[in-house]
Amino acid sequence: MSETEILVSGGADKVGKIKIDPQKVRGEDALYPRLCFQIDIEGFIPHFVTYQTLTILQLSGDIHILNQKKKKKLANFQSDLFRLKLNKGSQARKPLTIEVPINRHQLVQIEEDRKGNLQVEMNNLQMLIFKKEEDPPLEIGHLDPLKFTISRSHWVEDILPALEYDKFKLIEVPIPEKAISEIFKKALEELEQAQRYYNNGEYDEAVSRCRKAIQQIPDTLSRSSNEGEKASIPTKVKQRLRQHLPENILSNSKREALSTMIIEIWNLTSIPHHVSPPKYFNRYDAETVIGTTTFLLSYVGKLLKTKETVSSA
Repeated sequence: MSETEILVSGGADKVGKIKIDPQKVRGEDALYPRLCFQIDIEGFIPHFVTYQTLTILQLSGDIHILNQKKKKKLANFQSDLFRLKLNKGSQARKPLTIEVPINRHQLVQIEEDRKGNLQVEMNNLQMLIFKKEEDPPLEIGHLDPLKFTISRSHWVEDILPALEYDKFKLIEVPIPEKAISEIFKKALEELEQAQRYYNNGEYDEAVSRCRKAIQQIPDTLSRSSNEGEKASIPTKVKQRLRQHLPENILSNSKREALSTMIIEIWNLTSIPHHVSPPKYFNRYDAETVIGTTTFLLSYVGKLLKTKETVSSA
């Protein structure tokens, strides 16, 4: 159990503390994943102060993940308004749950940095406090940082499965900037934008950015000699892959399958550009499209690099 004190009147008066049990931290709802922190507020008014009552209304602050290298901010939070009224000479308690959204990218980053237990810090903690007898009646109470450790077993065995992280990790989607060839710089920029929209829950826009990314395959490769001036995207994909990936690099059957996959993902990602209801794509749709687009661009880039190596040999 970790705790920190609640200070008011410019730090002169201690009117309580907040506690957190790391074993009660939990993950919830894999569709819209979030971490839930169960906080216990204990309040009291000491005898030596002048005011008789005090009401705690809200808790806010930042949450950081600590690792051996540096501190990374996970999120800021602000609780809903609540009411914990304190009377002079008596104590009162209230449980409070802080819910913090967390996306798959953040989970991957946490797991890449984590070594055993997970170190967490809540800082910049403030409480909105009402003192009826004071003028002005509202005051901000301050708290020292609250540090606590989530054990490796609780994090790995309880929290991550609740967020379905184990299912996500069965297929490792490559990080775009490490997987995509320099040939497709513009595609990388579009995928980075897609990831930002995805993290913000704007899934239609994320999918739309993938359309622009996958279109860089035919747009980047030079036009084949028998291609018409106004060839469609499917035609460009087939003819330009045939020209730039000859059979000594990729067999005809594999090239046809690759062309089909590129065309189909382009058709799917083109839906937001046509008549469709708002929020047509959900989180799982966008996640699949981003991963598939990344894999296809990575694969074509590697094949083109192989062609360069063979040609220069």
